[in-house]
Amino acid sequence: MIQPGSEYYYCYYKTIPSTSNIQVGAFQSWMSTGSSHHFILFQASGPDGTFSGGAVAGSLGGCTPQGTWLYATSTSGQIIELDMPDGVGLPMSAGTSLNFNMHFINAGSMVVTPSLKLNVLFANNATQAAAAMVSFNSGIAVQPMGTQDVTGSCSPPAGSKFFAYTTHTHRHGGSVSTGAHTDVTYNGQTIVSSTDWENPSVALWGPPNFLTINAGDTLGYDCHFVNTDSALVTFGETAATNEMCMSIGYYFPAMAQTTAAGVPASPYCN
Repeated sequence: MIQPGSEYYYCYYKTIPSTSNIQVGAFQSWMSTGSSHHFILFQASGPDGTFSGGAVAGSLGGCTPQGTWLYATSTSGQIIELDMPDGVGLPMSAGTSLNFNMHFINAGSMVVTPSLKLNVLFANNATQAAAAMVSFNSGIAVQPMGTQDVTGSCSPPAGSKFFAYTTHTHRHGGSVSTGAHTDVTYNGQTIVSSTDWENPSVALWGPPNFLTINAGDTLGYDCHFVNTDSALVTFGETAATNEMCMSIGYYFPAMAQTTAAGVPASPYCN
């Protein structure tokens, strides 16, 4: 239950009921409208698939985002789906532990009880592994009544084939009325441009026209923040007073990556 004027982060922990390794072919999710800001699905960070902080499967509570990034959405009120291309799957070992990271904001005057649903679908005949490439720039300090551009770049290995790309900010990074926007570029050409922080744009590619990376190619992102408030806006989780600047791409074949505790990271990005 989310009280009026409140903002909460919750994590729900679930272990996939499988006794053998699986390949995920798609994620489908749905969030109720009115209070759902984002949903991020992480694979648990423990080396044996256990949850951090002593959490147990089936529990709901406060959390810090940790683990390997698998899937995310910030669009509510409709079914959102991330499909892997034919012959591509996201591998999960038997008994994989999942962390549902949920961010709720109730700007109304009534108590709300949000809900979230997730389907994990099997891949058919997957021969290549998919992965997420997440870049996260925390160097945010938007002066009162001011603007700031926060940028970053990624250089994935040659041969990487991207099939989806999107961004994530809070309200100062995506608004038609203020001119705030977030863009992703490929070798200087815009491939994603979003002015709606709650429903960011998503670029999709399919066979044979995947966004294929060649040697020396660069993916860049730019979060143009506009602060119409009287207080400094800095990096943080609270959508009311803090900001984030993220670019999120899904690609195959998967390359070895690492994730810092609490901060999604990629060795290919800066």
